[in-house]
Amino acid sequence: GFFPSAALAWWVTEEPRFRDIPFVSGVVNSLKLRASWGVAGNPSIRPYQSVTHLAAQRYALGGNAVTGYYPWVLGNPNLTWESTEERDIGFDMGIWGGRLELSGDLYNKHTHDLLLAKQLPPDAGFTSVLINTGSVVNTGRELSLTANVLRGNGTGRLGGLRWSTSFHYSSNKNKVLDLGG
Repeated sequence: GFFPSAALAWWVTEEPRFRDIPFVSGVVNSLKLRASWGVAGNPSIRPYQSVTHLAAQRYALGGNAVTGYYPWVLGNPNLTWESTEERDIGFDMGIWGGRLELSGDLYNKHTHDLLLAKQLPPDAGFTSVLINTGSVVNTGRELSLTANVLRGNGTGRLGGLRWSTSFHYSSNKNKVLDLGG
């Protein structure tokens, strides 16, 4: 499969114009904006499931025991990887010399060509065959806030004492668009 991706980031706080804003540059010490896009493949099937499997069966032919083969698992030569296309935008920000760190993301994931078992009619000789069909969309947001309360550097009254507290929030909405009919 072919699974491209790309990502960009912009360190806003490295811009000379940002340093010219006294209040903001005195409070916000780091700000990075990010965006990414990519496609990932998921081969969530066992190896060789796209080919028909044969099983051996012994039977009598003319008074002799011989071995014959019959289709045991129906393969699908058109089977491909599931593909998930994801878009993400986010930011990372440090405030008051890194005392507070804030990070946020918005994402959208669209998975298509799901690997699903399709039921076959009983006269087909098999109960099902694995096919690529259907799609699912996941959208969500994530927010993380970390407070670095104590940051001991190994000397002084605090010594090596460090204390951080983090809060994380996430929300995900999953929507099944199609299950192949």
